[in-house]
Amino acid sequence: MWNFQQTASPFNPGIRQKDGVPILVTSDANGLPPENPGGIIDAPAPMFVTQGAPSAIGQADAFDFKQFTSSRSSNLPSAKKRQRNDGKDKTKRANKDDSSAREDSEEQEEDEDVKDDEDEDDEDSSKNYVAIQEKNRENARNTRLRKKVYVEKLKQTVAQLGAEREIKEAEKRTKKKKEEEEIALKFQAVQTFFYYRATGELDRGRWAALLEEDVVLTQPITPYRSFDAREVVQNMREVRGVDGVVKDTASLGVLTKSLGRPGNSEDVALRYYVAKEDTVVVGRALMCRWMLRTVNAVQCGGLCELYNHGMLRAEFGEPSSDGPPGGGCKLRRLRLVFDVMSFMQQLQRCSGKACFHIVPNTVAMAKQGADEARLVCAAQPPYAVAHVNRAWQALFGQGLEEVYGRPLAFLDGGGPGAAESVVARADDQFPLQRACSFLARANSRYRMAFPARVCAYPLAADPPRRPGHYLLVFHEVK
Repeated sequence: MWNFQQTASPFNPGIRQKDGVPILVTSDANGLPPENPGGIIDAPAPMFVTQGAPSAIGQADAFDFKQFTSSRSSNLPSAKKRQRNDGKDKTKRANKDDSSAREDSEEQEEDEDVKDDEDEDDEDSSKNYVAIQEKNRENARNTRLRKKVYVEKLKQTVAQLGAEREIKEAEKRTKKKKEEEEIALKFQAVQTFFYYRATGELDRGRWAALLEEDVVLTQPITPYRSFDAREVVQNMREVRGVDGVVKDTASLGVLTKSLGRPGNSEDVALRYYVAKEDTVVVGRALMCRWMLRTVNAVQCGGLCELYNHGMLRAEFGEPSSDGPPGGGCKLRRLRLVFDVMSFMQQLQRCSGKACFHIVPNTVAMAKQGADEARLVCAAQPPYAVAHVNRAWQALFGQGLEEVYGRPLAFLDGGGPGAAESVVARADDQFPLQRACSFLARANSRYRMAFPARVCAYPLAADPPRRPGHYLLVFHEVK
């Protein structure tokens, strides 16, 4: 068996030469493989020999190692050269170390400069950060102050708006309450107007507290009761002034008293009805529906009750201290609208007569034929007789020739417990130039004085003039 062993050879990296003699080096001081020095020449292949006798192959191929090494030693550097090379290497390494040191120093200096710059930057950044923090704190403080001021201002604004809203709401409530009070006062004024008409109120002072002096009452022409012919304007009646309204109320009262049986202890009562829900108030104007009816016409001798309805438009003037009770405005314009013909037909049915009940307002109309006893006299004392019709002549037993021009006093019956005289009532009512109704005791040629209900109506000789005569209609009380 062959035992190969590595021999000293210049081709092995573990072999070094000393003085031309190969030395086998297995490891360095650190136990690591030796470095390949610059003078070592690598061989293309190792040479192996045996410890025993050389073989035929070893003998045949005997290698002259000494010769080879001697021939190659001339090419290896000498010790001095190696020293120089080592010195150069050391110098290079030193230079390299110096350059590395310089580079390290420069890098260190640069690092120090960078560090200084960074320190300065950090210091500047710290200062800037402190400044920014201070600025932020100041901004935050200012923001809080502004927010506080804004909140306070907002609270003040809200409080102010709330106060203004409360004031406006209070004003609205006050205004609404005032409007409601004004509406109530206007409605009350209209009710009072209808109440005075229904009850036949003739007190001028009460009417003056309700109406303005230049009040205008517009209504349809009413031929069934007395009215001044001068009031007719465009097929409507225009009653002007407080006195005109009082006269119109007196005319309505005479109509009411003429219903039923003459001499009744109780007169026919009228009632006006106005519903608040049927009332509309816009500004100073009021519109409403109204209804009129009698409550005891049948009881007083009539054949049926009377009923009428219509519309009223009222305008009020400026508030005044002498207005209606409780304050308020006076009535300035009034307009009544209703069906005249329907009411006349009801009057005809209530009286049971075959013809319509027409009340004359001129002397010419009064002299026309009629079934009722009529006497026309002057409106001034001594109230001379100007005309009597046949019905009157039949009732009193005297002809026109006998009574024409005579004073009205011849009709007074007198005596204990007698009713008011005709002349006394004429003295009271004729100067007022308004219709009236009264009970009187009248003398007759063929019999003793008898009680009669007298209805007096003013007459005008010419419509543009004031009434100069009166028509007296006599109804015997049985």
